[in-house]
Amino acid sequence: MKGKTVSKTLIEFFDKSPIENVVGTLLLNPDKVVYIGANKKQMKSQIQNYQTLFHERGILLEIECRVVGKHNLPQIQELLIDLVKENHHCAIDLTGGDELSLVAVGSVAKTLLDQGEKISFHSININSRKVIRFINEETETQDRDLFLTVPETIQLHGGAVIFEDNATYRWDWSEEFERDLSILWEISKENCSSWNLLITALSSYVTQDSLTVTVTGIRDEERPVSASGRPRWIMPWQWSRGFFRKLQKAKLIFEYENDDDGFSFTFKNEQIRRCLAKAGTVLELIVHQQMSQMAYKGGEKYFHDILSSVYIDWDGVIHGKEEPEKDTVNEIDVMAIKGLVPYFISCKNGEVTSDEFFKLNTVAERFGGKYARKIMVTTYMDKTAGGREHMIQRAHEMGITLIHDVHTMDSSQLHKALKVACS
Repeated sequence: MKGKTVSKTLIEFFDKSPIENVVGTLLLNPDKVVYIGANKKQMKSQIQNYQTLFHERGILLEIECRVVGKHNLPQIQELLIDLVKENHHCAIDLTGGDELSLVAVGSVAKTLLDQGEKISFHSININSRKVIRFINEETETQDRDLFLTVPETIQLHGGAVIFEDNATYRWDWSEEFERDLSILWEISKENCSSWNLLITALSSYVTQDSLTVTVTGIRDEERPVSASGRPRWIMPWQWSRGFFRKLQKAKLIFEYENDDDGFSFTFKNEQIRRCLAKAGTVLELIVHQQMSQMAYKGGEKYFHDILSSVYIDWDGVIHGKEEPEKDTVNEIDVMAIKGLVPYFISCKNGEVTSDEFFKLNTVAERFGGKYARKIMVTTYMDKTAGGREHMIQRAHEMGITLIHDVHTMDSSQLHKALKVACS
């Protein structure tokens, strides 16, 4: 547990933005935090999420909610005076709240200080993580290493990252895997449409419990069926031989055999199996890789946490398979945290429609709030001039940074484009 600071009680003005409601506690680690707001039900509901975060961070404290009229300035002033007198060594966080809250603090601050109350004031810039302290009519600015993880950010906004049952996967980023990933991306870039066709068809034969794939009966007129009895998507398997030979040459698959009736092979390892089980995974991982390599001039990494193929339970209550209630789950292709700011990245290895913008925007606003940064990374776009311009304009209107035609970029160009989008 972190050491306690001088301020034992923190006074927070409850804000719509969850991060503004917890950043002061993460900074000061007080014994007690008092939230002042107009909506008691909303405060109590969200504070459960905050308590979970504080507990997991080893911050043990008392939380109190005090309700005031939304536009009742005298009531807010009176409450502030009472709280400061009831609690020694108070700190008032000016990060959240509305203009009326700031007016209330300003109107009572001098009176309290003149009476000898030990009280401090501060504001935290969420984007820069700079802390501004207001001391004796002067200001002092400090840089603080405040940060959240992807699961913490989702949980703070009322959701949960799902790691069980083949959902969100933590990749082992070894040098060997990064080399293998680069080879797969180069193969994908040659023809993204063919890649999508091949991998989508192959995915119906790939199972979680085996690295070996066996396909037979491809000459049959009837569509082959899966174990569940559903027809599989037939692809022109004659196209696949060159593809599998490339994988074999790169030692990404072994024991490759084929004839007119089918083929079989064994994946190099579990991570290569996962890469080739879904058409968009390789692009997601390339974006993940490039973002993880971003650093400032001094060598400090841009991002404190990055996950790809993030499965998010909408209400934070994950139900078991046997339970009748089903979870509402969304997937975000890549999610990263730069200090306290969440980045939501959608990756599309093919043409993108405006529906994808709405999906990205919905998830980002739900689990990132007003500080969420949104990026769309795609290969092909509408080739007509009017269609392309419409998509670019639509992304701009929704606050989404669009990086397109990434299959034409080399590694350094993609890195630069992502770095500009994330700056």
